[in-house]
Amino acid sequence: MNGNLSEMGQYIAEKRAEKGLTQQQLADRLHVTNKAVSKWETGRGLPDIQMLEPLSEALGVTPAELLRCGRPEPEAETVREALQYSEKRTREKIFRRIGWALVALGLLVGGGMLPFLITDLQRLSMYDRTLSVIGGADGPTSILVAGESVWPGWLGYLLPVALLIAGLLFIVFCQRKKK
Repeated sequence: MNGNLSEMGQYIAEKRAEKGLTQQQLADRLHVTNKAVSKWETGRGLPDIQMLEPLSEALGVTPAELLRCGRPEPEAETVREALQYSEKRTREKIFRRIGWALVALGLLVGGGMLPFLITDLQRLSMYDRTLSVIGGADGPTSILVAGESVWPGWLGYLLPVALLIAGLLFIVFCQRKKK
């Protein structure tokens, strides 16, 4: 039997209460005195081995559960741990694959945007961002020239960078969890 007398007594008391039975009602079902049930529940004694099956039936548990005080079977615990480990590894694989997919997408999008980036950089270098006055041959003629602002277009170039960073974070997160 696993556990000590008080564990067994607490388990019997809990199961009896769950069934809504008094000590006297349980004793009547088992053809024992309520003092015997009280001894079991306080840990001052154990039910006789012949009482194991009737007591487990009255409490709605199996004899094995009664002897283990409700703890799961060691094999069941091992299987449960194996399933939890497997689920954890599967989640890690999924997150790692998402990370690599985001990195690949970031590289793909970044590669596709490269010609546009080069064009924007060339256009940016053509314009002087200052205001200037151009003088004419017949006197000063004021013409204001301003460079074109391309900054709103630059926001689109942040997408591949964001994808790469998100993908790398997924990968690093999965690597740290593995250790």
